[in-house]
Amino acid sequence: KLIKLKQTLSRIKQLKSKIVFLQQTHLTDCELKSVRNRWPGQVIHASYNNYARGVIILVHRSIPFQLTKIIKDPA
Repeated sequence: KLIKLKQTLSRIKQLKSKIVFLQQTHLTDCELKSVRNRWPGQVIHASYNNYARGVIILVHRSIPFQLTKIIKDPA
């Protein structure tokens, strides 16, 4: 799973993407830390558990972005 994550992040960087939305990520805390270490910018994530509903938004540091509000799903 970690190898697939590294490949995905490498491809995103090759494409020079600035804002990326990933769904069905299902990341553990260790894997999320790896994403934060590898992505040059902000990493916003939400997960229900390690098996369902995982999403990540990656915002490159060249994009002026400030998170102003978080609304959590009560489910």
